[in-house]
Amino acid sequence: MPGGSSPVTKLNLIDVLDEAAIYLDLGVEDKDALMERMAGLVSETHSAAPAEEILQKLKHREGVMSTGIGNRVAVPHVTLEGLDRSRMFLFILNDDVDFEAIDGQPVRVVFLLVVRPDDIAFHLQGLAHIARMARNPGLADDLCGASSKGEVLEKLREIESSAPAGA
Repeated sequence: MPGGSSPVTKLNLIDVLDEAAIYLDLGVEDKDALMERMAGLVSETHSAAPAEEILQKLKHREGVMSTGIGNRVAVPHVTLEGLDRSRMFLFILNDDVDFEAIDGQPVRVVFLLVVRPDDIAFHLQGLAHIARMARNPGLADDLCGASSKGEVLEKLREIESSAPAGA
């Protein structure tokens, strides 16, 4: 969804998730280390923003309320000025991380939304779509079982194609 606001259409993860933005087997010991690692990777590879700015925004958002949405999935989300487009990242963790999720379960799959301030449609649709997908208790296991980025995308394609209308 280059530039400006995203059109108001059904969002599919496989259409907005670049293979380069998928990180497999990420080893971190806790939520703080995970946020630091995500901020660094996003800054290095996909953003003009410094890692410190991204980390500060992630910590601020988590301080308001945990983005652990249940079924071992978290969806941290931040807005950043100066992005060429809004982006989605996927981090699949080696081990469980306590994310203070609403269901009390640790997290293994983290979808990170890094959004242009003017891209409200992408922001809201991304959050809503991931929340609907996360209702599937097998989502984290399916994604954690993938051995390659291509396999992750294929599993997401399968999950999305079998989801009920409106998901």
